[in-house]
Amino acid sequence: MAGIERQGITDYKDRPILPGEKVDRYRFMSFYLEGSTNNFNDFFAYVVDPEWLASNDEEARALRQTAAGSPNKTWRILHRVTYVERPALMS
Repeated sequence: MAGIERQGITDYKDRPILPGEKVDRYRFMSFYLEGSTNNFNDFFAYVVDPEWLASNDEEARALRQTAAGSPNKTWRILHRVTYVERPALMS
């Protein structure tokens, strides 16, 4: 990422982001957690937006059909960041 212009980059509130708040690269590990019907229920309770699920979107309709069936053993994926490299602070 060296050489990329850093001026004019802002956060979601349009405040300038300091170079120390950026990340050049990171490493992570992913783990598959054993399937459980609790994961199926958690997906619909915590992940899926209920307004979107009630919409007429084609994918929402398909997901509603899945939710109407009996819960199956759903796997979870756990991601852990193991290393973060940040650019040097500007003086």
